[in-house]
Amino acid sequence: ASAHASAEPGMYFIDRANYFSNSWYFASLPCTNPCGEQPLLAWGVCNLGHVNLEPFVKDSQFDYEGLREHVAIATRFLDNVVDATLYFAPENEEAQKNGIRRIGLGTLGLADALIKMGIRYGSQESLDTIGKIYTVIRDTAYDTSADISREKGPFKKFEADKYLQSKLVQTLREELQEKFGKYGISNGIL
Repeated sequence: ASAHASAEPGMYFIDRANYFSNSWYFASLPCTNPCGEQPLLAWGVCNLGHVNLEPFVKDSQFDYEGLREHVAIATRFLDNVVDATLYFAPENEEAQKNGIRRIGLGTLGLADALIKMGIRYGSQESLDTIGKIYTVIRDTAYDTSADISREKGPFKKFEADKYLQSKLVQTLREELQEKFGKYGISNGIL
């Protein structure tokens, strides 16, 4: 009731969430966390971190290489948080460490970044720019997680043939999919 009273719509499209989930072959996503932004498996948790986009704009140009560097660091940081966290319930720890090792890398400062680039929010130019920014974030995070997997091993429930069937994974660049097949991935959902 409190979540609904403070703008949470109370709607969850469970079929869609499960259809696109990288965990489709070993766990369903029966619910979301209390804020509704993250579908979770039973006892699932997500360690969240954010990258501020505004500082990457210099002289009205977006620094995509700088963003890649920061996202790689943030992904490694969040992967380490999985192991360093003191979990409240043993079921949470089990689901995270011996399950999917879910991390959530979000952003802030998008509107400020667009303003600094002189791009009107909602314009086609903004949509193209936003698409490029978030593609860089997504691909860098997945690529870094595969690098971590090469070093430390994949998340415990990783099965290459099934993971590569995920509807989301199938939308990623072929080079990333090949890397997952070869090295696995440390974080099942990013």
